[in-house]
Amino acid sequence: SCPGNLNVEGFGLASIIPTGWATPDEFIEMRVNDTSGALVADLGSRAYFANGCTAGVYNHTQYLAFNLLGKKMKYTTDMSGL
Repeated sequence: SCPGNLNVEGFGLASIIPTGWATPDEFIEMRVNDTSGALVADLGSRAYFANGCTAGVYNHTQYLAFNLLGKKMKYTTDMSGL
């Protein structure tokens, strides 16, 4: 399944796409928390921002390319559960 959607300030809703649709033994989970809207990334996981997500299907046209020239992208890392 797709990890979920994330509200990106200044852009709007973006889908999260995992790095690949590997077998369960190879897949490192990344998900969007339904309650907080936070991106939850397990160690070693990677994902991309996209316009949409179709589970199990690679579609390069869905990927977003933010123009960050002269702009900032800020995020917070919560390490309290470690």
